[in-house]
Amino acid sequence: IQYRKLEMTDLDMVAPLALSWTSEIGHDFTPEQYVNQFRTFISDNCHAHLAEDDGSIVGLVVSYEKEFPWSGKRLLEEGFFYVMPQYRRNGVGLHLLEQIKESARQRNIDILIAMPTYFGAPDPLKAGASFEKAGFSLHGYVYKLELN
Repeated sequence: IQYRKLEMTDLDMVAPLALSWTSEIGHDFTPEQYVNQFRTFISDNCHAHLAEDDGSIVGLVVSYEKEFPWSGKRLLEEGFFYVMPQYRRNGVGLHLLEQIKESARQRNIDILIAMPTYFGAPDPLKAGASFEKAGFSLHGYVYKLELN
């Protein structure tokens, strides 16, 4: 498995991953709708990393920078985190989270947050366990990791 940043040219390869995710959580969106959504989200304040096996995307994490001027903190919020079922429990998700953490450190992000129970986690408890293994701690329903 290879890990790297998501490029705009990768977006068409996201469709099978999106199809797996939508079927697992019972959404009626098409993979094309998700690909178009990713197209609009990918920007300078986006951190997106993928896991690739034999030319197919098998895992993806997308996070977005947010600034809160009143707190003086820069946050990175996880917006999408999914690993194909057959690749789970092999460290793929943990490796993707490590890539996001490194990307955040390079951009001087103070805090990472994730809400796997909020929307779209096939199994929020297992997703939460992945965040905990990566150093996040649970605060209410939000997983948080302070980098600075």
